[in-house]
Amino acid sequence: MQIVIRAQNDVAARWPDPVPSRKRHDCQREVWARDGGRCAFVGTTGRCAETGFLEFHHVVPYAAGGSATVENLQLRCTAHNKYETERFFGPSQPSLVRESARPPYSCDVNSVRTESSQCCTGQVPG
Repeated sequence: MQIVIRAQNDVAARWPDPVPSRKRHDCQREVWARDGGRCAFVGTTGRCAETGFLEFHHVVPYAAGGSATVENLQLRCTAHNKYETERFFGPSQPSLVRESARPPYSCDVNSVRTESSQCCTGQVPG
């Protein structure tokens, strides 16, 4: 009897890829060609003209059982992808997702510092 031991950090063992990468890339190329390399969102004023910052949008979200197929994928600009996500899942709550950034120390930005001066934390700036 042969025993196979996998490392705990073996990501492929814990989360197998549901779509092999070659098939996924072929699907993404087909969606890109179908949507003409621009956002496929259609609003009241027509189709979005954004060609940068594009993302693959699941029409039926993956979390709700949607598949990664050509029929279920569309190109969306970041803004419209976020809009569609919030329509389905509700508004995001950034305070729960990410901590606010704080400066490592608070000094008077108007003061002039020299190499020998110290920051208000008592450390010489480096």
